[in-house]
Amino acid sequence: MPDPTPPGLPRGSSLPPLLPQPRLAGMGVRMLAFLMDFVLVFFFTLFLLVKVLLPQYHYEGMQEFIATIDGYAASVEEAQLNGEEPPPVPQPTADSPMVAMLAYAWEKAMLIFWIYFGLVEALFKGSTLGKRTFGLRTVKAESGQPAHFFESVLRGAVKTLALLFPIPLPMLWWINYFVPFFNRRRRAGHDFICRTVVVAE
Repeated sequence: MPDPTPPGLPRGSSLPPLLPQPRLAGMGVRMLAFLMDFVLVFFFTLFLLVKVLLPQYHYEGMQEFIATIDGYAASVEEAQLNGEEPPPVPQPTADSPMVAMLAYAWEKAMLIFWIYFGLVEALFKGSTLGKRTFGLRTVKAESGQPAHFFESVLRGAVKTLALLFPIPLPMLWWINYFVPFFNRRRRAGHDFICRTVVVAE
């Protein structure tokens, strides 16, 4: 009777059972998970800035911002009543407290989004709240194992840059978020950079 042992293995041994291949996440469910994550982080960031950080560190800037918005709204209403063209949007000076406040708010928003999309995925083995809700996980493309800590943090950084800089970096936004529609494994730009893929559990 011929030996059934596969070539290259010791006599009498057998191949290990094949592990089931993870199922790629569909684009629809990925978009829903991402939208849920974005909305959660956006409103958390807005609350933290408006209720905690800005009143404590940029109170003058907040007061100037509110006064500017109220004054411009009153000017627009008056122009409409008089049948005139609306006035131009007021431009603050470079040394305005409002400019410093907006720069501070943008920096903190960048940091919070990066922490969420990078650190949360790293700590929860490829899942965010949105991914966990819809049964998705980010894994390494080659092995199917959770990405390393550095890869998750880098992935979150690229994702945040592409998300919050669509104006100065339009190509990064297009490449990052439209690439999944044109490759078989539905990998976004941050997936290619960090060698990851999103799968359904």
